[in-house]
Amino acid sequence: MYLCFLFLLTQSLAAPALAQIELASHIQDQMVVQRGAPWKISGTSSDNISFDVEFGGQLIKVRPSEGQWKAQFNVPSDLSGPVHLIIDGGRLVRKVQVGDVWLCSGQSNMALGLGGVADKNEIIQSLNGKAIYIFQVAKPIRIPQPNAGRWMKALSWGGFSAVCLAFGASLYDRINVPIGLIDATLGATWIESWISASSISIASSAQAAIARFENAAKQRKIKDLRADTYGIDKPSQLFDLMIAPLGKQAIKGVLWYQGEGDGRNGTNYAELLSLLIKDWRTRWNNPQLPFIVMQLPGFGVPTAGLDLGSDLALVRDAQRIAVASSAPAGLVVSVDLGDGTMHPKKKLPFGQRASNIAFELVYNKGSESFIPMPTTMDITGDTVQIKFEGGKACLQSTPALPDTIFISGEDHRWYSAEVSIRDSSIYVRSSQVSHPVEVRYAWSNYPLLGLLTCEGGIPVTPFGLIISNDNRNQSVGMTW
Repeated sequence: MYLCFLFLLTQSLAAPALAQIELASHIQDQMVVQRGAPWKISGTSSDNISFDVEFGGQLIKVRPSEGQWKAQFNVPSDLSGPVHLIIDGGRLVRKVQVGDVWLCSGQSNMALGLGGVADKNEIIQSLNGKAIYIFQVAKPIRIPQPNAGRWMKALSWGGFSAVCLAFGASLYDRINVPIGLIDATLGATWIESWISASSISIASSAQAAIARFENAAKQRKIKDLRADTYGIDKPSQLFDLMIAPLGKQAIKGVLWYQGEGDGRNGTNYAELLSLLIKDWRTRWNNPQLPFIVMQLPGFGVPTAGLDLGSDLALVRDAQRIAVASSAPAGLVVSVDLGDGTMHPKKKLPFGQRASNIAFELVYNKGSESFIPMPTTMDITGDTVQIKFEGGKACLQSTPALPDTIFISGEDHRWYSAEVSIRDSSIYVRSSQVSHPVEVRYAWSNYPLLGLLTCEGGIPVTPFGLIISNDNRNQSVGMTW
């Protein structure tokens, strides 16, 4: 008996102990892995003994170094659905989904959770039976966030972005592959918070951005901080805390809904939004990363007419300009979707309209919902021709259209314009303006009346256009 015990003890001491292998915490069951892109995984090991990692028919032998290991799989673009990640012959297994991952980011209208919207039942119904998974990025707030930092089924939690869920559900109907939605949002934030420090430092408006953050910080020293949040008092804080860590995972695109807090910064917003798009593309090492930008909806009382003091109109035009200069990017016009409040209670239409733009821009299936955008202008005498592209060149108008398009001359006095539509152009003039210098369309907080629309009733983006001498022709080619 004693000899037998010694033999067993000798064998147990001679047998090497199994290494303790761990995966990085963000690699979880139910996470969605972006198809058609590299997938980088990593973890730790208690020793440097090699082991196998298997995924989607690919087998990689990994040798840890100083307790750390990493591997990279090339995920085929035609692979989708559930796939097992197998570590060391099955000692660790993760059941992930292969599909498309979309990052939804911005401030309060994007942050508003499913449980707080008026059409939550419709959104829930649209999600039923679909392979849609969600991931909530932890917010820099003091209250507990038990659902942050982990992947789960879409209907597991009511605090996730309602717009993002509606977007994902509508997009799933079109592409029929698993969709991962990442919610990186925080209400009452300025755009500078979401841009990296290295990028914000090169912006021409950087000093103005820093100054307004410093002023806000001084105000917070006078007033007590809200109990539920940390002071976001420097540019780039939200980029560092909520966006930069996500760069480890490939994504299909970004849905951005922000700008309500930047009304007084509208003159700089086009530059800053363009900078954010470029910045995030750099972070993901993808200069062609698609961006879908939600234009601000109507707010207040719907009115016709021109409001030169409208901050929202200024931000909407800045959003249009940034999208036009940041291809591939798409603009979601939502000026008609407002309900008079700053936070519209119905979010399904916003998500559906965004999915239409994403479908056309990213998946190129010929959707009719890709809205026309003003691209070029020609001036003939007192007539301005504004050419549009996109939207199958569909331009329609309502009877109140002349109360929505305005034209000014060198004296900067504004007049309601006469408008004619021909093919993919609109022609604008006023008998009181002989030398046009500027045109504005739908320029107010809530320009519901008299909208240019495309097929299906989707409005054309509001715009403000300044006419240069390069646009002027000599001959008159328009008959009214």
